[in-house]
Order: sequence, then structure tokens, then C-alpha cells
Amino acid sequence: MFILEKIKNSFSHIEYAEEPHTYFDNKNNVNLKSVTSRLKEYQEPFNKSKWLPKKAKELGVTEQWLDDEWEKNRLFSAERGTEFHFLMEMLSYNKIFPRTLVSDKLFNMGQKYMNDHKHLVTVINELIVGNDILAGQVDRLVYDPTDMGFHIKDYKTD
Repeated sequence: MFILEKIKNSFSHIEYAEEPHTYFDNKNNVNLKSVTSRLKEYQEPFNKSKWLPKKAKELGVTEQWLDDEWEKNRLFSAERGTEFHFLMEMLSYNKIFPRTLVSDKLFNMGQKYMNDHKHLVTVINELIVGNDILAGQVDRLVYDPTDMGFHIKDYKTD
């Protein structure tokens, strides 16, 4: 467990606030940019005013209906991601939890992943990492005895 303590101590000066999803370096007394927000700087933002009328016309629906559908899908996807991350953390630590907390489809996805990767040993979930500028969280850090290496796992449901 020496390696785990060493890893944790390397980033112990970085604090994470769930709301509003911010990181703070208390050693240098500065806010850190999240890796996610940094990556968004390189992506063209979604132009809803351009695409909403075009797609609504293409689909033969009202803009309001399509806008509502997009919002429902956004919320569903966010909830699904949160649910899947919870599931994977529980499974990776062999924790028992009420099955009603996750859908059958996600549970089956998680079980299949864990069965396909039985050889991986969980070191830690949700590890906060960063440097003087950026910070983020590793979904799961694992040790792979087949190559004697550490690997970062990032959960996605799509």
C-alpha cells in the first residue's frame, strides 16, 4: 500500500468542490482549470440557434419540441453517467449495494466489463490529480499483474 499513499500524497494539496465542479491548489493558493473545461476550449461550441431550426425542419417537428427533447436527453445522459460511475466504483471494490440503485442494462454492462477484466486490481477510484495549471479525476487506477503496470480507466456509457 506504500504506492497508494505516495500517489495520494502527491495530489493531496488539490481540493475538489463537486458544485460548481472546481479544483483548488491549497499549496499555491490558486484555482486550477479542470481538464474537461480545458478540452472544451479546443472544441467548437454547439450552436443551438443554427442547428435547432435546421434539425426541427428536417425532422418535421417544432423547434420547441426538439429543444425539449435535447434537454431531456442531456439530463438522461448526465444521470446515466453518474449512475454508471457509482456502479463501477461499487463493483471494483466488491461492495454490495441495492440493485434498485442502477438499471439492469447498466448493471449488465458493468458486470461484463468487470468479468472481462478480472485480472485488474483496483488501486483507487476517483483519484484527484493535477499540476500547477490543470486538475481532474481518474475514474479508476488499476494495477495489471500481466504487464506489472498501472493503468488509468475512464468510464463511458456510449
